[in-house]
Amino acid sequence: MSRLDIIRSMNDEELIKFLRKYKREKSPCRRCAKNGSRCNPYTGEDCNEGITDYFKGEGDL
Repeated sequence: MSRLDIIRSMNDEELIKFLRKYKREKSPCRRCAKNGSRCNPYTGEDCNEGITDYFKGEGDL
């Protein structure tokens, strides 16, 4: 069975879960998308690189 056939055979709940996971894996975090930098999409909304870029120039905390 191909991947497309598997997706077609999913019920509504499985399809929604799959699409949310796919979007999360393929989309950069909000902060990296705003800055145009790359990030690790598996870390959620704010990845470490995005946080580091955000605080650059802020000086020592």
